[in-house]
Amino acid sequence: MRDALAAFSQIINLEHREEIHMLTSKLSKVCTSAIFGLVAMMIGASSYAGSEPNDARALHGLTSAKAIFDITTANPKKLYFYLNLIEATAKSMEAQGVKPKFVLAFRGPATFYMSSDRSKIKLEDGEIADKIEKKITELGHDPNLHLEQCSVAAHALHVDKKSIYRPIKVIGNSWISLIGYENRGYAIVPVR
Repeated sequence: MRDALAAFSQIINLEHREEIHMLTSKLSKVCTSAIFGLVAMMIGASSYAGSEPNDARALHGLTSAKAIFDITTANPKKLYFYLNLIEATAKSMEAQGVKPKFVLAFRGPATFYMSSDRSKIKLEDGEIADKIEKKITELGHDPNLHLEQCSVAAHALHVDKKSIYRPIKVIGNSWISLIGYENRGYAIVPVR
């Protein structure tokens, strides 16, 4: 049996020597390319891993930045997430040397979660509504954030303006507010 395998191996080697040589040459090139690619990725990953992501390019030359967040979402979990994200954005800008001047403008269905009246909120959303209330109170203490509630939305949704959480200022019409702030250089950030 061993002799038969040796003879078969010699026949294959003689008949396909050129093909085998071409295949091993190609395989060698592929392996070499793969190794160089992996090394390049590792070098890139290690240089990225050592540095914190930042927004230097976008914030270059700024000492302050103004934005108005047009908050209308009806989803309480999404609303809570975005309130935390807005707060984190303000802190990140400060850490990068830019003073944020943010307005959080609430209108539409978000209005229900700016009110102490829970009668229009689903029972299962009570816990997240509590978290939103606490977050609104925290945000109200930040001097770089101004919170506004549209009275047109409150009236249309039958939400008593007196029930709006204390840190939020009830304004006339948030569309007018958006127009005014945009004309004073505030970026409009929709939160749907």
